[in-house]
Amino acid sequence: MKIKRMAKKLFAVSTGVVMLGATAMGAMAADLGNYPDMFVEDGEFNGYFVVGENAATVDTLATIDISNAMKYMAAGDTSTTTVSGEAVSLESGGDEIYLNDELNENIATLTKDDLANVLADGTFTDDDGTDYDYEQVITVGANGIFAFSDSSNDVDDPTMMVELETNTGSPVYTWEITFDDAVNFTHSDSEGEELVLFGKTYTVGTASDSDTLVLLGGADTATVNVGESIDLVVAEESYAVELLGLDASSTTKASISVNGVSKTFTEGQTKTVGDVEVYVKTVFKTDDNQGYVEVELGADELTFETGDSVKIGSDADDIDGTLITITGGVDAMTKMEVAIVAEDNDVDYILEGESFVDSVFGTVDLLFSDVVNGPSFEGEADTGRAMFNIDIEGDDELSITITDENGDVKTIPFNYQGSLTDDNGETIHVVEGTVMTDDDYFFLNSGNYHHFMQVTKVDTDQTNGDVHFKDLFTGTEYKIDDDTDLDADEESETITIKGQTYTVYVEDASENEIRIYSDDYSLTSGTGDVAVFPYLELVGGMDHRIALTDDVTLANVTAGTTIELPSGDLADLTGNSTSSGLVGTVYYHISSNATGATTQNITIGISTVAGSAGAMETEPGVLFVEEEDKSDSDTKNAIFLATTYSGGYAQVSTPAFTGNSDTETWDDTDFVGYLTNYGSYVLKDGSDDHQQIVSVSYPENPMYAEVYFKAGDAVTTTSSDGTLTKVEIVDASKLDSEIADVSANNLIVVGGPCANSVAAELMGNPADCAEGFTAGTARIKLFENGESVAMLVAGYSGADTRLAGRVIAHRYDEMSGDEIEVSGTTYSDASMGAPVVVVEEPEVADEE
Repeated sequence: MKIKRMAKKLFAVSTGVVMLGATAMGAMAADLGNYPDMFVEDGEFNGYFVVGENAATVDTLATIDISNAMKYMAAGDTSTTTVSGEAVSLESGGDEIYLNDELNENIATLTKDDLANVLADGTFTDDDGTDYDYEQVITVGANGIFAFSDSSNDVDDPTMMVELETNTGSPVYTWEITFDDAVNFTHSDSEGEELVLFGKTYTVGTASDSDTLVLLGGADTATVNVGESIDLVVAEESYAVELLGLDASSTTKASISVNGVSKTFTEGQTKTVGDVEVYVKTVFKTDDNQGYVEVELGADELTFETGDSVKIGSDADDIDGTLITITGGVDAMTKMEVAIVAEDNDVDYILEGESFVDSVFGTVDLLFSDVVNGPSFEGEADTGRAMFNIDIEGDDELSITITDENGDVKTIPFNYQGSLTDDNGETIHVVEGTVMTDDDYFFLNSGNYHHFMQVTKVDTDQTNGDVHFKDLFTGTEYKIDDDTDLDADEESETITIKGQTYTVYVEDASENEIRIYSDDYSLTSGTGDVAVFPYLELVGGMDHRIALTDDVTLANVTAGTTIELPSGDLADLTGNSTSSGLVGTVYYHISSNATGATTQNITIGISTVAGSAGAMETEPGVLFVEEEDKSDSDTKNAIFLATTYSGGYAQVSTPAFTGNSDTETWDDTDFVGYLTNYGSYVLKDGSDDHQQIVSVSYPENPMYAEVYFKAGDAVTTTSSDGTLTKVEIVDASKLDSEIADVSANNLIVVGGPCANSVAAELMGNPADCAEGFTAGTARIKLFENGESVAMLVAGYSGADTRLAGRVIAHRYDEMSGDEIEVSGTTYSDASMGAPVVVVEEPEVADEE
């Protein structure tokens, strides 16, 4: 998909409604970059969504995509972590660091293109004037891992962290310097010369030999004459350095005093004087007790030898967590590598917002800046995201509280004494078209709409039958009253709910038994579908699904029937006996009563064991299917929560996962947390002696870590403009025929002028309603609308309009200016997730 900023306005405009500019509208409304704030006031949507009265259904779907997504946007709130200065992220091209990813998942090598100063190419010049060019890189290892962990109890409770290796044979990262030609660092021409290494300047020490390279770096330097005293500053401390004298021996020695403490040096020596390292680079005698020294105070002496750790200071203390490899020896060096790991097991992790500071050169930090879309722990629970939870209603009863895709919250019955019923014994049906009667519960999901319903009235044993049922999430009631087609067996009537057609079928009029099913339902013709474990969607515009499960039997299934499951479809099952079938990522136990029969009874349940031996779960459960997980090859992984009823107590079993997850026990051992790669967090609560329960929180989009290599002087800032709020959208939909004054309100106008008269008015009522549109493209455009603002969302076709709606729902943060053009993938009913796209740099359109 491409999002293109438009340099020229595309459409003619009418009098009184003009394209946004810098006139009446303020800066807030005049830029698409301010969406959705321009339409939100005090946490409420302050306008109308407008669709054409005769518009195609797809325009309505685009409106739903936009409005559902807006409900969960942080109106007035942006929270961003910014790294300013020399730094490089370890994400690449939209591929992030997901849970259990190694740090080199996307980027294996950092070069001067990533860290221009720290990894700059260089030239070492010896005293003879010979140049040796070299390049520097950092190789990122596979031994830093984004995890949910307590680092073997190093932290009190589990949290998000980057775990680090402590074995130098498996580096977290490695410094590498490679010379074009072999350098002899033991030669007198090399000793005393400068080498800029990974952002710091060192001098080759005279103690270097064929096995050992000694480098010396000073924090403050000066030339001091005999009898002269100069103040040098190291770490904000001032030191008085005085050259007391030079002796007359064959090897000149210098007597140097630092803050009144004196020691004798020869050229190239490093010694500790008081509390500071002193390196004497040059001793030069001009006459009897006359001359000068070049001195470096705070000298950072580093010693390198193959197979050993780096050593620091004149006392040659080990820098733990380092390992040196020198190729060619110090007298013919072509390459030197320094592997870096954590010092020990007590510090082998980085917490969110913290850094691992390089222990040798100190010029880079490995920064774990943020977890995007991750859990916000308050104690053991996650309080920052959408969730559902299974709760105790009594010793023998569990309920489940769900927030659906529209933001409506409902607690529904779930498990009573091991059955999928409420505490009055009213059944919760999880197969489409099963026989129901008064007070039973059922799911409807067809097309893009999903409902949890309860039958509230069935009177089919009278002349002109009545059937009533109610959406328990929205409270909307649906009634068929005094219908002559609902008063006898096998009679039926249709009802339309949000554009979807359903059939109410009388199974047994005398018993007030009915079936309700969608228009593609069939068990008997062999050409239709039947939904088993019909699901609810949980996030507007995303494909998180939740379904209640049990072991269920479908009677008289004919060849060719497709069974729709939450994780995918099963084609013709006739002819099978007993098996465990993988559908999507979920295993189902499937059995039929007669191998090879034309019509069969098929029993289906969830299996938590892969393969043909997988046993069927025979008590109520909850199946949660995540949106496509980019960290796991775009699969839809699932979480299954089985329940048991034993000894008079109903409880939730240990969660089962189809994808990868981390498991950690909290300091309060009654609580166990599970985190999936997508970012769904399951908390198992065993604090009740008899009834274990579970809550599940989940993000709209996949969780990932923001990890950087940054130069030591790069600055990290996190800013937030407000508090996350849910945007209330109440009675906000209008048909174009209901808008008398286009300038009276803020408007989001969906659909082009051929289908929407308000869009036509905004665009100047063009004679050709298709003028300015191109197949496969759509426009998102702002108009000055009196004291308000209008945003047009329109495409060449309904599918193009839907695509633009998806951009507003999922990629609004990429919008800017007063108009953009969108082109790319067209969405179908089978592609309901967030766009899988390649983001291109914005282009300026040619002048129209």
